[in-house]
Amino acid sequence: MPTFVPRISLHHPALAAAMLAVLILNPARLSPAKTFVVSAPSAVQDVTLRDREFGQWNFGGGHLLEVGFMPGLYELHHGVSLIRFNLSQLPCKKVSSAKLRLYKPKCYIQMIPVKVSAYAVSNANFEWTEGSSLCAEEYSASTWKCRGSGQPWAGSEGCSKARVDYTLPALDTQIAPSDCGRWLEFTIPPSLIQSWLDDPDNNAGLHIKASDDAQLGEHAFFYSSEHHSGKGPQLVIDGTAGAPASPVNKRPFNPRYVFPPADDAFERWLNEADNRYTGWAKNPQMNMSRRQALMIYYFDVTVRGELLCPRVRIPLTQNMLELDDLIAQADASAVREKLKDVGKYLLIWEYIRETHWYDSGPLADVLSPLQIGILWAKPGYGIFAKMNDGRWDPLTPEQLEENILKTIAQMTSTLNLTAEQLQFIEPMIRRNETREHYYINKLRQSLDEIYPLIAAGNDGPEMFDCVKRLHYNHELFLYYQSTFSIPRWTVYMDHADPIALARAYQRVRREEYNPQRTGRQIEHAKRYGR
Repeated sequence: MPTFVPRISLHHPALAAAMLAVLILNPARLSPAKTFVVSAPSAVQDVTLRDREFGQWNFGGGHLLEVGFMPGLYELHHGVSLIRFNLSQLPCKKVSSAKLRLYKPKCYIQMIPVKVSAYAVSNANFEWTEGSSLCAEEYSASTWKCRGSGQPWAGSEGCSKARVDYTLPALDTQIAPSDCGRWLEFTIPPSLIQSWLDDPDNNAGLHIKASDDAQLGEHAFFYSSEHHSGKGPQLVIDGTAGAPASPVNKRPFNPRYVFPPADDAFERWLNEADNRYTGWAKNPQMNMSRRQALMIYYFDVTVRGELLCPRVRIPLTQNMLELDDLIAQADASAVREKLKDVGKYLLIWEYIRETHWYDSGPLADVLSPLQIGILWAKPGYGIFAKMNDGRWDPLTPEQLEENILKTIAQMTSTLNLTAEQLQFIEPMIRRNETREHYYINKLRQSLDEIYPLIAAGNDGPEMFDCVKRLHYNHELFLYYQSTFSIPRWTVYMDHADPIALARAYQRVRREEYNPQRTGRQIEHAKRYGR
């Protein structure tokens, strides 16, 4: 709406003087106060940086941002996030206040409340780039290792060196609760936003992080600008309206993901498909709403067809066939390269699992605590029901030592280990199996705690706390158990014969990654997709 400026008549000098005084004392009459909300994907760049084995990959196309320290199926990792709002052409002349809003979903991966701080990114890192990848290398885009195009961060990897990569003190700090979904609001100095408006070259964005000493499980997700909910980062500015001070600054951006609708394809899946996913969606004990059932469809059809098959299953199936030829040729060097690819594809699967699958913590923002408890642990039905088949009973110290010795003997035979190789591999086996046993006991305790809650229909905080412990203990049990977790896989890759290791891998995973099984999954996704 155009600003109304009163016409002052010279024929009434007293009235004219009074009105001029009002305008001088109240300049807002000429430039009324206004609230601006910057949140459209076209105006937001946001990216998570993950360390360790994820450090060379870009996550700019991801639906989630994150901070803190998180367990995983094959790797533990720390995460920080960068956000930049494009304020060019924003019709704001003078900023009076500003706040950053981030939506933190309810999440069963987050074990405790997390202290989250916002900092200004140093101008030395102005050239960081969001990228568009989902757990993949992208040369021009930001990763933990570099800010883009091979250029290192100004200070340390992960844009993590205070006073060099980002400024001190923190602009604001908020606590992300661990028991609910909530918008967090960070007060941002008006002077900082004003500098971005006046000169876009001052806008290096915001650095969002948890404490440097965050413990495992002290981790929070936030919805990114790509998230289908529309609850991505928001910059809310109060100020006076006016012509944009800066020229148009067009930055690349990723569009918001469009969630599949409850259309004919969804109905066909619900009525025709016969697998555990439709079983969950239709089970009367789960009592899922249509929106909740659509989320299960998304996992089974959309994620399977768009991510899991092309990014993991098809490459691993092809890799398995190529290994057959290379093993027959006794080409140890080429076999080793293929085994490196195995590790890479499994880490991609871990990321999909953590952010787009039914193992993703923010599922708690869609399903209730009781529904998640039933999904995972209901006897005879839940995913973890097999943990009661007697194979995972607690061991005495003597039984544990016997198991460790059996594993050492088995791997020595399977991998044809020499005494020299064994001196590196045996300590790893002992360490991991001891931790595996610890977490299987913790997992069994969590299952014993959740059974009566399920029976009682508990759908409150007590159930949610138990769900979180159950997931945490299961995740770490798998981490220490799996041959492909980074602690085990790295030692085997460094010290075992690659051809013997490849044969062992094939024995374990050939049935999983064979052309027939992969083909069935592709066909399933096509049949019920769009």
